[in-house]
Amino acid sequence: MAFSGFCAMQEGMRLLGRPMGDAVGNGQGGIAVQDFENERLESHPEKPSP
Repeated sequence: MAFSGFCAMQEGMRLLGRPMGDAVGNGQGGIAVQDFENERLESHPEKPSP
């Protein structure tokens, strides 16, 4: 999952906190989500990368 690479680039542990579990797909158009202590990350494959 791309979340680990993104977190490393964005000082994830300091800003997001510890992961609250593994990334999981939620069944809505292939969107994957992962919850952290301070934030939630979502992957939206239908949208182009900035």
